[in-house]
Amino acid sequence: MEPSNWPDVLIGMLLNTALLASVLAVVVSRTTYAYFAARGGARVHADSSVAHTPAAAAVVPVTFALVVGAFHGWWWGAAVAVASYALRLGVIVEYRTGRRERADGRRTGTSSSG
Repeated sequence: MEPSNWPDVLIGMLLNTALLASVLAVVVSRTTYAYFAARGGARVHADSSVAHTPAAAAVVPVTFALVVGAFHGWWWGAAVAVASYALRLGVIVEYRTGRRERADGRRTGTSSSG
């Protein structure tokens, strides 16, 4: 197998393995959201309403769910949407409760439970 065939192999693996595609979609969704929140995206949404931020955070999980659902069935798509959205809400809660700094995304050391 030559290096020129590697993209075809990777695409084939994603199209034929539902679990791999779903895990990749969830990881990419959470990682990109956390990265952009740490790079200043959390400051942009700091003054927005409580309902607007989770609604805006649902766009990418729904998109990934549609893509995975189109290739592997709606159960896989629904699982991707729920998992991706739950992880994104976790990032939102960390910034809203003050466990992460809005300016640079570093942990503050405070706990939201006490």
